[in-house]
Amino acid sequence: GIVFANGDSWKEMRRFALTNLRDFGMGKKASEEKIIEEVHYLIEVFEEHKGKAFDTTQAMNYAVSNIICSIVYGSRFDYSDPRFRRSVDQANESIRLGGSISIQLYNMFPWLGPLLKNKTLILKNIADNKGEMKELVRGLKETLNPQMCRGFVDSFLVRKQTLEESGNMNSHYHTENLIQTVANLFAAGTDTTGTTLRWGLLLMAKYPDIQDRVQEEISRVIGSRQALVEDRKNLPYTDAVIHETQRLANIVPMSIPHTTSQDVTFQGYFIKKGTDVFFIFFGAAG
Repeated sequence: GIVFANGDSWKEMRRFALTNLRDFGMGKKASEEKIIEEVHYLIEVFEEHKGKAFDTTQAMNYAVSNIICSIVYGSRFDYSDPRFRRSVDQANESIRLGGSISIQLYNMFPWLGPLLKNKTLILKNIADNKGEMKELVRGLKETLNPQMCRGFVDSFLVRKQTLEESGNMNSHYHTENLIQTVANLFAAGTDTTGTTLRWGLLLMAKYPDIQDRVQEEISRVIGSRQALVEDRKNLPYTDAVIHETQRLANIVPMSIPHTTSQDVTFQGYFIKKGTDVFFIFFGAAG
């Protein structure tokens, strides 16, 4: 994959992912169209509750995950699809369990692993999700058309096929790297984005005066039509509120681990080559 890989495999998978995600619309007009399409389905879910209080976690995560699905697999899923629901719910549960006290203890004292129920649940969820991804990839492989790639997975399979046809059977383009990379994309994008959006809803409810000012600006500048990325330059107050939400909603206070490539002394502390280092961003949010 990408997140926990190293060396040449990491370089190749990262380069391939960035190039192909851009090709399939990440950060472009195409991804905006996918988001706008998904917004309609999300609004329908909200309207079903007829103004009564409800937990937005599942709906938000399903919507965000579907946008990633459309880019990775080339199609979205219905919110009632049991396989889709199970995969998203399990991934969300694993992230929640990952922040539990028992898992934090395990990270410091790995020998506790066999005694911890949460670790067993996380490993089971990961295995189940990988199994679902392999099934989806198998289906895409059976209907693959090299001349018309539907998403990221198709592009990976075409690259793998091309390399094997040229005699390169030991490249970094193998099934395990594909599954891990897809898993990384969903883990990095679904919960983080969904949680940020839910923070936005919470803060709008907590500060109704700010919500009113955002609504006023949107109504005045956009009216009743769908908001677009190009409107951002004309919505300075709304843009500032979004940035402040992201600052307050400190979703990932610790970066993924990095390894020192050489001995280094940082602010008087000696860090040996090969040491795993975690960067804490929490202080930057204050």
